[in-house]
Amino acid sequence: MINSNALKYVIVESSKRGSNRTYTGSAWERCGLTPPTLTEGLDRNDLYLYDNREVAEDLAMILSSVNPIDFVVEEYQLQTKRFPTSILQRCQSVTFSLQEGLARRDTGGFVLPSFQRGEVWTIEQKIRFVESLILKLPVGSYCIHEDLSEEIKWELLDGQQRWSAIFDYVDDKFPVFGLKYSELNNVEIRYFKNLTFPVFIATGFTEEEKYELFTRLAYGGTPNSVNDTPTTRERLV
Repeated sequence: MINSNALKYVIVESSKRGSNRTYTGSAWERCGLTPPTLTEGLDRNDLYLYDNREVAEDLAMILSSVNPIDFVVEEYQLQTKRFPTSILQRCQSVTFSLQEGLARRDTGGFVLPSFQRGEVWTIEQKIRFVESLILKLPVGSYCIHEDLSEEIKWELLDGQQRWSAIFDYVDDKFPVFGLKYSELNNVEIRYFKNLTFPVFIATGFTEEEKYELFTRLAYGGTPNSVNDTPTTRERLV
């Protein structure tokens, strides 16, 4: 857990002690003084907090000396978030066209990490997904880990079922809206390849971090089982 509650100090008008009324930046400027930097993460833009009580008391004395009212220092219990930082914050969000994935397939495909399962979607599920793509309905995103250590390698952490559906359609394994891929005209093929599919690109993750990301993203669709996990590294082609 991160960012627990912290004790800070706030300058308030002496007549308003205990009411959490604070001196605003505009008031500082009226005194000819530069307002202090706001504490990061605060919701109110007029709340100035200090880590050191002596600093706050010195500033309160300055404000009192140039104003007809006195200012004092009170303790303030700063409440901040305790949720952990999302691992996705270390990923780059990009929107690729289907052409990007199809081109990747032609140059070696997506590498499946050892903890990935095999294909589990039915033909009906694949057809419905490709239909949703063509209709430009929200289809979520997929996630890859990009390894730049030697040659660029894409590990498909999430999205295997959806990309398998796309590849199977392009391979004429089923029709969509009554048409197999080989039956599309040039306009339809161009339309299909230009359809977008958002992706999160991770780089520099450890194996443990990749597995954590996989389990958080992949366990919301068709349930995984022990038998879904292959024992050897596979390649989706």
